[in-house]
Amino acid sequence: MPDMLDLDKHSLTTVYLFSLCVFESFYYVCTIIAVRQQTQTINIKQTVMNDTVSMNRNELVAYLGKPAAEFTKADIIRYIQENEIEMVNFMYPASDGRLKTLNFVINDAAYLDTILTCGERVDGSSLFTFIEAGSSDLYVVPRFSTAFKDPFALQPTLTLLCAFFNKDGEPLESAPEQTLHKAC
Repeated sequence: MPDMLDLDKHSLTTVYLFSLCVFESFYYVCTIIAVRQQTQTINIKQTVMNDTVSMNRNELVAYLGKPAAEFTKADIIRYIQENEIEMVNFMYPASDGRLKTLNFVINDAAYLDTILTCGERVDGSSLFTFIEAGSSDLYVVPRFSTAFKDPFALQPTLTLLCAFFNKDGEPLESAPEQTLHKAC
């Protein structure tokens, strides 16, 4: 058996090219395997997403073809316009645990955009006993992921749960959802 030092340039080149071909073939096979695994992962995620969307009872999820967590303001506006929704309800909890409701008749696209973007001002002192009347300006701003078509409304109505914000646009620290976030 010849010693490596005894090989001529031509033999070394042949060995080098052979090992390079083996390495490239191995790399190619590994790349194919990785691509197949990624494709399978994507297909599994799409299947789970399709099941999540198709089995969801929320009409908006089915109509928009995406889970509620991905709803945007544009999605909500499109659904309202294309499904002839006449009214939008904002619902939010008071300190007594009851849901309060603000009803908005939708008669103008600019108005709809404004209420979905800015929310609506409410009197915090009437909702929470610990808020003083002098500093009671609160805003309820809709959380798009909670949107659903109200099955009990006489008119086509879209309902959204809301979050509380203070007059400076910051989340209200003492709001029920903030308390839950702190606890978790």
